Amino acid sequence: DLDDDNDCIPDLLENTLSPARNDDQANDFDQDGIPNRIDLDSDNDLIADFTEAGCDITIDSVNNFFRIQAFIDTNRDGLHDLIQPEQTPANTVETTPPDFLNNDSDNDGISDAFEASTAPFGCEADIFSTSANIQDSELPVGTQPNGIFGTIILAPLNTDGVDLPDYLDLDSDNDDVNDNQDAFPRDPDEHEDTDQDCIGNNQDDDDDGDTIPDAIEGFESIDTDLDGIPDSLDTDTDNDGILDINEAGAPGSTSRNFIPLDADGDGIPDFRDSLNPEAAEPQTLRVSKSSSALKHFYFLGLGALLLFRRKIGTR
Repeated sequence: DLDDDNDCIPDLLENTLSPARNDDQANDFDQDGIPNRIDLDSDNDLIADFTEAGCDITIDSVNNFFRIQAFIDTNRDGLHDLIQPEQTPANTVETTPPDFLNNDSDNDGISDAFEASTAPFGCEADIFSTSANIQDSELPVGTQPNGIFGTIILAPLNTDGVDLPDYLDLDSDNDDVNDNQDAFPRDPDEHEDTDQDCIGNNQDDDDDGDTIPDAIEGFESIDTDLDGIPDSLDTDTDNDGILDINEAGAPGSTSRNFIPLDADGDGIPDFRDSLNPEAAEPQTLRVSKSSSALKHFYFLGLGALLLFRRKIGTR
């Protein structure tokens, strides 16, 4: 039998494409104790080798063991007639190992196990991890246990429903932003999360997390300091070295009725006023200074009144 596990990859290729020595121990890519020639998931990424090899064949499961349906070998070469001895397994990125021996087949920095399953990644989780981190509830429909070979995903996730499954697709949600640059790789309506609060900018009322609502900052239409970053995404809008969150005036408020602090009363809120020397001072200190000034003028006035009475009395 030239293909012991009927995974559409001849045993010879499963051996020679693995570590140097031509024996079962050396040719066990994922080091799970099952040599590649009888391992239906040689790289342990939960995707069946015959899927990663690019075989368009159907399979069934008998006694918890996968096999190719209607195995036909008319030329008696030990391979399914759909498979040619010289056939080369799919290799999405030619500078890396073939897909069935590659935990990141599209070389986007996100593991195949995560992209093939519904496990959260991107904003929600580590984007590169092992199949051991995938929960049963995160496996797509059609996933089945496979006896000693473990769990095999028969139909890897395809978020956009077109072209390639996610583990081979650099832009899984088809939003023109590559997955490794997308905070929400499975959401075509979101890709940015400036303040990293796991709420996409399109839904977030405060994109930069400075407690000043985007509606007050002008969404993305105003750039106060002309640094190329809109105020709604700029954590120091006036570029005065003081973060907007410290000049906002009401930490934690995201109400559209929010009134930003204007310490010097010039009509320019502190977060946009780089010439306001009092902007960095706590409001309580400003109140204290005002109170001291009033007391000072009060006592001056009182002293002047007593002096005036004394002069009248001596006349």
